[in-house]
Amino acid sequence: MNSLLAHNAAAPLEHAKTGGSSSGLARRDAIALFVMGVLFGLVNTLNDSASSGGIEPMAIAKNLAESGRFADPFGVATGPSAHTGPLFPFYLAAVLLIFKGAATQALVLRLGAAIVHGLEIALLPLVAETMFGEAEIGFIAGLLSIVIPCYRVLPLWDSSVSGLAVIGFCLVAARIDAQSRRGMLGLGLSWGLVLLLNPVLAIATGIWALYAARRNSWPLHHSALALASAILVCLPWTIRNYVTLGGLVPIRDNFGLELQVSNNDGAAPSIVRNTTSLEQFHPSINSRQAAEVRQRGELAYNRDKLRQATAWIQSHPIRFAELSIRRVLEYWFPRTDAGILTGFGIWIVTMLSVPGMLLAAVRRVPYGGALLAMLLLAPLPFYILQSDARYREPLLWISLLLAGYALHSAMRGIARHRLT
Repeated sequence: MNSLLAHNAAAPLEHAKTGGSSSGLARRDAIALFVMGVLFGLVNTLNDSASSGGIEPMAIAKNLAESGRFADPFGVATGPSAHTGPLFPFYLAAVLLIFKGAATQALVLRLGAAIVHGLEIALLPLVAETMFGEAEIGFIAGLLSIVIPCYRVLPLWDSSVSGLAVIGFCLVAARIDAQSRRGMLGLGLSWGLVLLLNPVLAIATGIWALYAARRNSWPLHHSALALASAILVCLPWTIRNYVTLGGLVPIRDNFGLELQVSNNDGAAPSIVRNTTSLEQFHPSINSRQAAEVRQRGELAYNRDKLRQATAWIQSHPIRFAELSIRRVLEYWFPRTDAGILTGFGIWIVTMLSVPGMLLAAVRRVPYGGALLAMLLLAPLPFYILQSDARYREPLLWISLLLAGYALHSAMRGIARHRLT
């Protein structure tokens, strides 16, 4: 690994001497990272624990495949749902419809997750070129993601797809021709699709869009066009929710439930330790809770859960603060219960990214402020909900890039010293 890193750290200096272009190197880096990422993903998904979970998305997908209804996310009949965003369950349903047999479906889902992970890693050189002006930083970041096993590739969750979606949006927003109406419409379309996949990504993508608009001087009316087109992409789903659920739900309606199972007398900070609360309050596990969802309707049920959660938080401020502080720590340094290698891998990447954050701030690299703002603000919802390492994965590439930036800077300094 050291020779690979040294080669890529010194590459810009060699290109500067020869006048060569780094585009060929960047393409080779991307191909190499894609192959390594896919292989890593396949090996990762062979672990049964990595392919577990995803109860709600798969339950909805089975209903879609069998009856065409976006409903019953908890494994029993509970009625129409907006528990998840629509895109990922529709993808799962397509796999169930096209491929027959549980073994074949599992293989396709694992292969799909591995390919998505490979694409996410392969795009890091292009992202690094956009953000830092050096594709080699992305290659180092991609290598780190392989050597330090910080990802769990989960075929039944949208975490890997969400990471790829955010990277894709950031690249489009940074490179779009802001004078082109068609281009801004396309940006809005991609933005809306990202939100339909995972609405929590609204914070990260919104921050990036603001920075891109300021840096690239987007005309105000074209910025409004992109935002309006994103809203229009989401509007049919919002209308569907209003008609079927009986109230305004822009994309998802599960916040009340997640807040309540995370904040109560029996709550623990992490999802792997929160079994008492989940067994008592979550409809996926507790049949009485599922019956209540069926009787009252999902929207009314979640609104009541939100009231319960806010009442508990107001009456237990110290305990809520304790839980939240521990969740902040576990977001950045997750528990290793669900995967010791992944947990420690994220710890290492987080610590390596700190020098990169400082360098990005001091040197004022392009989009450095956006990266830091995304890391600061995008995790806020997860600080009040039970922690899980997979919540980190959609933005883990930022920490990898910053770690790669720090290592690249150090190795470039060493290479320059040797050349002189």
